[in-house]
Amino acid sequence: MVTDAASVTSGPSPLTVTFAANASGGSGPFSYQWTFGDGQSSSSQNPSHTYTINAHYTVNLIAKDANQTVGNATPIDITVTPALSVSASVLRAAGDGSLTAAFTGSPAGGAGPYVFAWAFGDGQSSNAQNPSHTYGAVGAYSARLTVTDSRSVSATSSSLSIMVNAMPAATATANLAAVDAPAAVGFTSSVSGGTAPFGYWWTFGDGSASITQDPSHVYATAGTYTVGLVMTDALGTSFSPNSLTIKVYPSLGVVASANPVSGPARLSVTFVAAATGGLGPFTYSWSFGDGATGTGPSVSHTYKAGTYQPALTVHDAAGGSWQGAVGTITAIRHSAKRTAPTTGLTGGALPSSGPASTSQPSSAPPSQSPSLVAAHYADPQRRSGGGDGWRFLALVGSFVAAVGGALSLARQLVLRT
Repeated sequence: MVTDAASVTSGPSPLTVTFAANASGGSGPFSYQWTFGDGQSSSSQNPSHTYTINAHYTVNLIAKDANQTVGNATPIDITVTPALSVSASVLRAAGDGSLTAAFTGSPAGGAGPYVFAWAFGDGQSSNAQNPSHTYGAVGAYSARLTVTDSRSVSATSSSLSIMVNAMPAATATANLAAVDAPAAVGFTSSVSGGTAPFGYWWTFGDGSASITQDPSHVYATAGTYTVGLVMTDALGTSFSPNSLTIKVYPSLGVVASANPVSGPARLSVTFVAAATGGLGPFTYSWSFGDGATGTGPSVSHTYKAGTYQPALTVHDAAGGSWQGAVGTITAIRHSAKRTAPTTGLTGGALPSSGPASTSQPSSAPPSQSPSLVAAHYADPQRRSGGGDGWRFLALVGSFVAAVGGALSLARQLVLRT
């Protein structure tokens, strides 16, 4: 008769089993042959064998006595279960300000019953399989679960990361607080605390909105607008930073004039400009077209001869600007005016000389030239009598005629030059 036994018939991998054989009757000595069901065997009477693969095995034993009489023992069933393992999970792993986390422990394999030991990472622990724990301080924590089975085999889960963030806070800013319409204003948000990712809801005060983190918005109409932002973090916590006020002013315009716009060289021109719309104070920058510049709403500038295109640039306190031409300035070059020299002889009676001058007055008209006057008095046909007096007058007339001709030639030469 052959009997067999096993120290354990089931358990997690790796499972080590000690077998025992006993033969009675027959003629000794006895020989034994074990087959373990996994392709391995042994001829020992009481062998040990380790199973590493999870499965069901049938172990057989054959014994022979000295006469080669064969005896078969009852087969032994061995069941190898998975090795002990444990997984851990948390329902909520992040919070704002504080966090109550719900943990779950899930053992597998091994041999129950199990013993649970949680370590929450903040110095607290629990022996419940599925505990809850409250984290009251901001920080990062690591929670683990260790499970021990009935064979005192232990397994530890992967760590769970727990994050408790500060309560969220945010600020909103704009790159411009005062602008001239139309203008684009850029907005920026920054956040501290809370749990990312964040959602954004901007309202621009004119009926428009945006879900962009850092949007840009164009204001087309003058007015005062209140900009708001509502943010929501990944845990559903909503919070609002400061509101913003954007003042939009009418478009900047300029009325400019120059006076006079033409005249002789060394022309003094007065420029006057006045801004409309925009936000004061205003700065005025003049370019006079000849390389010179000036500033202020009213300036004067003197031009040399030439044609010029003055221009004006105006900036306001809201960052707006205006630029334009201010007419055309023409300064005319002076031209020299030539005049004929006067001779001092403009016609009229010659001075009398003795009695002849009184008896023979001149009949030449005052408007005649000196040569004609001289010719008038030198003509012998116009004499009314002879004598030395008339001969004297004839000589004087010839002299005057010669002088008049010379003066006339000189005047023509002057006029030609």
